[in-house]
Amino acid sequence: DQRRLAALGYIGSTQASQGPLPDPKDHIGSIRKLKMALQSFQDGAYDDALRRTGRLLDENPRMVDGWMLQAAAQRQLGRREEALSTVRSGLRRFPTHPDLLLTAAEVLLELKRYDEAATHAELAMNEDATTAREMLARIAISRDDLASAERHLAALDLRPSALLLLADIRKRQRRFPEELALIDRAIEVMQRRRMEPIQRLHYERGIALLELRQPRAAEAAFREEI
Repeated sequence: DQRRLAALGYIGSTQASQGPLPDPKDHIGSIRKLKMALQSFQDGAYDDALRRTGRLLDENPRMVDGWMLQAAAQRQLGRREEALSTVRSGLRRFPTHPDLLLTAAEVLLELKRYDEAATHAELAMNEDATTAREMLARIAISRDDLASAERHLAALDLRPSALLLLADIRKRQRRFPEELALIDRAIEVMQRRRMEPIQRLHYERGIALLELRQPRAAEAAFREEI
């Protein structure tokens, strides 16, 4: 991993931070500014969130959440290359941080740079194996390598996000009864755990029901999505 991190330019740099992350109590002002940037992001004011995170990171580049929020705002504005550059700036300071590595993997996946995306996901395995394996499964699905995707998911105790990845695989294999069962299982787990609903989940359930020639049930699923 050290060699791969060095090859990516994340270690061997004078920017790399040493030791633990900063104690939040030492950066009350930065936390206040981060909260204001987050509020702008939640309000959909992405340009304002970018301005605020830019000023924040100029003052305190050791705030991982600042790098993450700046990249998220750039992605919302469709500026994926800039988001990737932002995450990489964060990784030069925190080269093994799993959230930064997995965000880089996600942006690279969106850019269809699958090999680089997989490398970043693999580097996150030591800190967050479950999310890293899900990311590797998503990359494999995008490559239409369904067998590899299933192997990544087989190692997991399936949570709703992984169940839905497996449902996507079954859909591509045209195994619609299994797809529907997996979606229903994910919905049941989410309801039991009182989790936030996933966008388009009931829409995908409706499509599966149409494939199974159950139009009335499909219409009910579509209404649930609305």
